[in-house]
Amino acid sequence: MEILIVSGPNHGFNKSAAVIQGFMDGQDDFSVTLTEDKDVLASGMDGYDVCVYGTGFTRGVKKADGSTGREAELTAREAALNALQ
Repeated sequence: MEILIVSGPNHGFNKSAAVIQGFMDGQDDFSVTLTEDKDVLASGMDGYDVCVYGTGFTRGVKKADGSTGREAELTAREAALNALQ
């Protein structure tokens, strides 16, 4: 399976993308490409079976005033361990 991971600093996904790539690279039937080039999405996905992109280790939350924001999914300890990798 050909997998494309589109990374970048949006919401810290650049930190989690490498973790995801490391996991997928360990699978015998996966061929993984990691890129920060967003233009690959506009140029077509030919050659890839799956595209992974995301918001990193965060989630969307609705605030009391009606606005939205991002909230960390990781505990402080988990975030510190992730930063060491």
